Amino acid sequence: DGRQSIKAPSFLIWIWPALVCALAYALYNIFIKKGSASIHPILGGVILQIVAALFGTLLLIFIVAHDGMDTLQFDRSGIMWSILAGVSVGSAE
Repeated sequence: DGRQSIKAPSFLIWIWPALVCALAYALYNIFIKKGSASIHPILGGVILQIVAALFGTLLLIFIVAHDGMDTLQFDRSGIMWSILAGVSVGSAE
């Protein structure tokens, strides 16, 4: 049928990034709840997004410096979905 069999990565390859991601989401929820009582929701959301954008920009710079621009694969569709996701997160915050 033309499909190739792709072997799943070993447990030790993906478990640590998955645990770090889960911890990051847990901390995100704790920090949001702790801060929500003492900051206007819009201001808190804007600060959150600015810090996230700065952190993401630093990560992107590191990846490009380490691996080069060729590792950043994208197309017009991917850019559009990312923009829509950003608008959605901005609206939800």
